[in-house]
Amino acid sequence: MRPFPRTIILFGIACGVTSAIWRVAWPRHEHPTTVAVSSPAALSASEPWTKLRMTDLIRQLESATTNQARLDAATRLGEIPSANLAEALELTTLVKDRQLTLSAKVLLIHWATVDGDAACRWAWQRFRSDGMWQWAFREMGPSWAGRHPQALEKWAIHHYAKSSGTITLREGLASDEPILEFEMLSKISKWLIHEDPRAAFKVLQARGGFSTDDRLPESLQTVEEIRHALLAFEHLDEMTPNRYSGPEIWAHGLLARWWKIDPEDFSRSPYSRFFESKAPNETIAILPNDLESTLDRADQQPPARRQSSLAQAFVEWSKTHPGERPDTSGWSPVRIQVWEDFEALKP
Repeated sequence: MRPFPRTIILFGIACGVTSAIWRVAWPRHEHPTTVAVSSPAALSASEPWTKLRMTDLIRQLESATTNQARLDAATRLGEIPSANLAEALELTTLVKDRQLTLSAKVLLIHWATVDGDAACRWAWQRFRSDGMWQWAFREMGPSWAGRHPQALEKWAIHHYAKSSGTITLREGLASDEPILEFEMLSKISKWLIHEDPRAAFKVLQARGGFSTDDRLPESLQTVEEIRHALLAFEHLDEMTPNRYSGPEIWAHGLLARWWKIDPEDFSRSPYSRFFESKAPNETIAILPNDLESTLDRADQQPPARRQSSLAQAFVEWSKTHPGERPDTSGWSPVRIQVWEDFEALKP
């Protein structure tokens, strides 16, 4: 696994602090430093984690005036056992000026690498009523994905608000368990894509729907990653070339990506039939008076071409039908959502 690239921006100290957090989360990636530092004497590993000891470490981090001092303080906070992290967070000023404090971020990220479920349950109970839950989860999620991707996958699917993809404040306050919205599952799939591609697409399938920001296949760089991602799809052998719906759209995008990266390897795969007669990036003809046929052909394109083809079809149809809306009866929910997204973006 590799750490998810992250930035904690707080008055110009981001690089040093982020490095400290990830050094704690992934000690095996730590590199020796050539900077001589005067640090407080090391405490015995057997010394109990009292409130006084944890409060002192929190104070050291929040009062540090140099990047190196912050780095050292963050590293020491990362040594707090998971059993003491809830207590440590209660001793911390969590929010200041509508932002999570540095010590809150360090402790939450550290907890997520050890026990993501417990960290998220605590954060949900603490932040769901004041609008800070999503910000807390955005700190914890990438570190959880980097350390325990399959656990995050299962947790995300279990806690997704399946009924509508969104929740109201009343629903959030009434639930003792975290509830994830559509946008949050999109983020989780992106955090997982390079840690466990299969898990990323499992989360995407559970989320359902379609977003113009769904470009996970294009972020994969090796055939090995693509093969792993395809494990998320259970009925690949039943897919029919030129006819895709639901999750098959993402599976097709992965196959197109495979062909683009290594055409020779793809030609030897069981899926070579999908691109036997045409290049994956062919340009489709726009037929503004035959919109459904045009959209059918656009849907057959790989992700890199599909979005531009759909956008072109929308523009051309709108020019010849100003102020009108197409008859969407019989359209799939995905197609309707894409069309509505384009309408919302239209000036």
